[in-house]
Amino acid sequence: MSRHAFAAAFGGVSCALVLSACSSHDVSLDASPVSMLADAGPGTELILDRTEAPILSHLALDDERLYWIDYVGKVQSCRKDACASTVQTYASSNSFSGNFAIGGEYLYWLTGDGTIFTCPRSGCPVTPFRVFQDPEYQQDAAPPLAADADNVYWPASSGELYRCPVSGCGGVPELVATAQSVSTPIIAAENAYFMATAARNNSIEYAPTDGSTPARVVVTLPKISLFGVRGTDVFWSDSDGQVSTCSSTSCASTTSTVLPGISNGYRGAFSVVGDTLYWQELAVQNGPVRSCQIATCGTSAPATPVASNALSYVVDDQSLYWVDTNNGAYGSAIRRLTLPF
Repeated sequence: MSRHAFAAAFGGVSCALVLSACSSHDVSLDASPVSMLADAGPGTELILDRTEAPILSHLALDDERLYWIDYVGKVQSCRKDACASTVQTYASSNSFSGNFAIGGEYLYWLTGDGTIFTCPRSGCPVTPFRVFQDPEYQQDAAPPLAADADNVYWPASSGELYRCPVSGCGGVPELVATAQSVSTPIIAAENAYFMATAARNNSIEYAPTDGSTPARVVVTLPKISLFGVRGTDVFWSDSDGQVSTCSSTSCASTTSTVLPGISNGYRGAFSVVGDTLYWQELAVQNGPVRSCQIATCGTSAPATPVASNALSYVVDDQSLYWVDTNNGAYGSAIRRLTLPF
């Protein structure tokens, strides 16, 4: 690979997440079609208190456990039904990158020296396994990771999307797709989706995860700021905060607006449970998480409420979990709000 082949190229992307399809729930808190969810207020449950510990970064989950990495590079998880008493540590690297992914039975994370490690989600048997390391990695451009059952994926600043199998690739990763300024990859329906930036336009594209055919463009627009995928449907937001969706196989004829634009701009951190869209308001740092039914999100949204201190959040078909940074000067907490809200 070239000198910067392992460096991330975000291309203006603030966030890009897989939109997982689960069972549907009614999530209204009031008469408005758009509801504020994560505000650490009544009805929320503190499941892990880390007031004196380093702040947690990103969250991820599977059917049984929550996973996170903190700002000193410690990778941990806990059972969702008994978090405080079941914390498990996979690695303490003291080298933070903040990037990790879950795929199949494995957890992957990136350390500050450009190494991707993996362990079974059940725990590391002895030490973490080194999947790949770029000797010319630059820490200020740490690439985001994605994973499926067999491989871990990452973008390169030079325009490539690469992957390695969980068993490692001997220092020679497999090429999945080539584009300009590839963003965070999303793996869905045996395809790798990504956003590419060229000139003043952004395009959402996808290619088979094995790289067997060239990438196909779904949509090209001048102001796409983030995107997500649910099955074969693509969702995206522009710099005015408008959220749109279309089928990746026929976008020109299936595009529709899910949420109108907002005066304070960006929305972030998409997720979908069944027919419900979740996102985070970015008008303030660590802003509140909101939701609405995709088919009835309405023509306007209420003013942004007081910030909820949600540094990161994840949602499944039972609960919403988020990292609350308002839990001490140097600590953080994980809170839960159970569906239906």
